[in-house]
Amino acid sequence: MQTLRIALRNCARQRKRTAMLAGAIAFGGLVVIMMGSFANGLLANSRANLSDFFGGQIYIRGQTLSESGRPLDLIAERGRLEQALASLGDQITDYRLRSASRGTAVFAGQAAALNVEGLDWSTEPELVTRLSSAGSRPAANSIFLPEGVAAQLQVKPGETLLFRLSTVNGQVNVGEFRVAGVYAQNQEFGVASAYADLAYLNGLIGLPEGAFQSASVGVRDFPEIDAVVVVLYLALAASGPVAPWRCAARGSCQG
Repeated sequence: MQTLRIALRNCARQRKRTAMLAGAIAFGGLVVIMMGSFANGLLANSRANLSDFFGGQIYIRGQTLSESGRPLDLIAERGRLEQALASLGDQITDYRLRSASRGTAVFAGQAAALNVEGLDWSTEPELVTRLSSAGSRPAANSIFLPEGVAAQLQVKPGETLLFRLSTVNGQVNVGEFRVAGVYAQNQEFGVASAYADLAYLNGLIGLPEGAFQSASVGVRDFPEIDAVVVVLYLALAASGPVAPWRCAARGSCQG
């Protein structure tokens, strides 16, 4: 108690210095709180942008052997995936199927290389709303271009362009797309991707009806994503061969 009385007496004697010190401490605490909030907001925003860009937080790809024994980047049917996802219950929010290819868009003598993502318009209404001012489901041959690519091609919504791309068999095909809209390109990831209808793109790259190349899964509680991945991995492994993405890319998990 004696120490406390001495401290209070000193504070009362140096009121201006005490007030300045208290203000500095309060300001420092405010800065720490603001920086923490800013960092958390930036992390959440980046996570949301990344999830929107790829369609979810967990990503699944598959390969199928062709008749000649060549591995093809495709999943022929979704039954095995849906069965595995059912084991997760309400731990996931949704899942989305996509295919993709890289090619060259051509319009009026201008050309631009970019990725094109095929997606099911009905399962990604939020993305459709951001891409299309109309908000309605686009036509089968619709394509949405990044504004930088549209400016390079000098193409406007409503006009038709050609897209030269590679099939899963390594051949070259050409498809016709109608520009349904132009969207502000996300500079955070430095990747320009166009968006098209999944079934229409599948037909151009040689995928059978109902097939897809990748699936993205949305997780309800992001801090629990590791546990969700383990459950999903075991569920997929119970019905067939499966490997972590890094292992599949290298062909082995050794080393």
